[in-house]
Amino acid sequence: MRYSFEDVRSQLFSVVKSLSSVYILIDDLDGMYHNQRRQLFRTLIDLVDPKSSLSVVKIMVSSRPKDDIPTSLGVFLNISVNKADTNLDVEILIRSKIKIFINAGKPLRSCLEADPELERLIIDKLISQADGR
Repeated sequence: MRYSFEDVRSQLFSVVKSLSSVYILIDDLDGMYHNQRRQLFRTLIDLVDPKSSLSVVKIMVSSRPKDDIPTSLGVFLNISVNKADTNLDVEILIRSKIKIFINAGKPLRSCLEADPELERLIIDKLISQADGR
């Protein structure tokens, strides 16, 4: 069965009204069509309106940059995260995972013992290919 946007919106408001606080996470907002995003933006704005409900509604949206998204969500806090912001986190994750593999005695361990420069090459390659993700 396929539900209309209005059916989903109605159910969402019903659930929100029944709870004292609600956390909504929306991922890949840029994956929606522009007109669908507009409908969703109106719904989100209505959900956080204190006149709509006594519930505290917290919303987090993630998206790749699209021109209409920051302007449409202008009433909300907008935090932009770019590749430079995540590079250090990616590097820390990669280094820790490589250490785990080495310490677990994986086949990588013997290769790295034979060629100490190999670890740096692997880490550098993984970091450069991660592209901030």
